Amino acid sequence: MKDCPSPPIKEKINDKDVSIVGVRHLPEFFLKYKIFFENLVSKHDAIVLEESIEDFWEHPFFGKIADIAYAQKKRVYQADPTNLPCEILDATSFGGGLYLIIDAVNKPKREISRRDFLKRIGIAGIGAFLLFGSLPGMVVRKVIDEEILYSYGIDDLLSYGNTDYRNIKIAEGIEKICYKVSDLKKIVAFHGASHSKHIEAYLKNPALRAKKLAYLLHEAISRKKVREYIPAKEGWVLSRTF
Repeated sequence: MKDCPSPPIKEKINDKDVSIVGVRHLPEFFLKYKIFFENLVSKHDAIVLEESIEDFWEHPFFGKIADIAYAQKKRVYQADPTNLPCEILDATSFGGGLYLIIDAVNKPKREISRRDFLKRIGIAGIGAFLLFGSLPGMVVRKVIDEEILYSYGIDDLLSYGNTDYRNIKIAEGIEKICYKVSDLKKIVAFHGASHSKHIEAYLKNPALRAKKLAYLLHEAISRKKVREYIPAKEGWVLSRTF
């Protein structure tokens, strides 16, 4: 992945223009492309932000995007369902996922192809599915070159697990915004670059979202509704959920 915002993915939902922008959510990344973000926010009526453990306005990257929206009096939406219980669920699955990956890596190369390797860590057990969406997985991503991670089949690696569940719900939430918020014409969504193609797939193919039936535990403990925030005199106010 190049060190720049990925080209916006354009979709049309209920006669509304939706742009999906993949980013690296790092402070230095924001500073490098601040003008790009300012221009993009100015061309849209509202923004959608990835969820973080802290409030979005306190996040070192998404908080800066929110500052732009605040200055331009634009609303912020969050459709990402993740919360602390979901992160803990991921963390508890870390051990199983690590074991499965080590087992796959230790197989002699003549016995396992790249595709079989991905299947082994992508189908063998839920622990592997959750690994790269987990809290320990966040640390792993810090020490593994992202170019290698993405080129090695991130789409297959995230075929099941908390990140995949989030992508389903984000797509579902963006669609909900397009149908329930009548005064918006253009929306731009900012999420980590590894989410973009998956969100696009779930937007284009709503039937694929039936996969969330495999995430009963996630459904039970995650956020259920889209959150709408409006800029107020002193910061952001949660105006409604739907």
